[in-house]
Amino acid sequence: MLLPVTIVAILLGGYPIVTGIWVGFTNERVGGVFGIVKTHFIGFTNFRSIIDDPLFRGGAVLILEIAGAVVAITYVLAYLQASLLNMDFRLRRVVRTIALLPMAVPAVVVGELFGYLYDPSVGSVDGWLVRLGLVKTPQFLPDANFRWMWIAIPAIWMALPFATLFLLAAMQGIDAEQLEAATVDGAGWARRFWHITFPGTRGALAAIVPLSFAAQMLAFEMYLALFGQGGGDLASAGVLIPTVYAYENLSNGLMGRAAATGDLILVAIVAAFGVSRYLSLREDRKG
Repeated sequence: MLLPVTIVAILLGGYPIVTGIWVGFTNERVGGVFGIVKTHFIGFTNFRSIIDDPLFRGGAVLILEIAGAVVAITYVLAYLQASLLNMDFRLRRVVRTIALLPMAVPAVVVGELFGYLYDPSVGSVDGWLVRLGLVKTPQFLPDANFRWMWIAIPAIWMALPFATLFLLAAMQGIDAEQLEAATVDGAGWARRFWHITFPGTRGALAAIVPLSFAAQMLAFEMYLALFGQGGGDLASAGVLIPTVYAYENLSNGLMGRAAATGDLILVAIVAAFGVSRYLSLREDRKG
């Protein structure tokens, strides 16, 4: 009975992935400014060229900084927000709905929105920084110091609702009698969180953090839309994160280089899934 589903999964999932991996080891082109050449196997030439490219290395470092910041800050805020939403108070359902609304906003819209907020001519963020004396003249913020922080802010805004929902579900699975007993024994909110809530949600955290990191490595629409607002040329701005780097090569018809970049991203994603699986199994053994 599983055979038809397995065949469909292989055709729709496995075949494109294997084909994409193979193309990364070829010189395939589809026109563009470099013209069309006969496709043949070139080994690791694309990968060596990509890794030697300072634009790719700079973008890889940037996305690692962004991913680390997004994961760390998102889950600190998600724990606080989930703890609040787990309490019993009036209009709790309304507050929960509001907290989850960013999940309904497409990534490209988020990128456009924050691009306008950061724009020195029409945005409000740069204006406030000038008024506070933190910058002397308006400038497009992703080109400023701590560029990773400004880019991470919209990513955190997008990731927070899902993280909150995931942790809220885990918190609601904790035995309420344990929390009540700890409260009777005089344990405050901080001690209850550290000794009961956090251990009870650690398995969920171990599973979702690597996956969130992988999601940042795959992020594309929001970053492309964000850099398109006042950022000028992406290469000169030095913001060619791996997915945008692949898009630039694809736009020039360099299918092989674009696919090779995708292969490198795939390695990072598989590694993140491996870490996620390892941590989940370790939590299961502890349980």
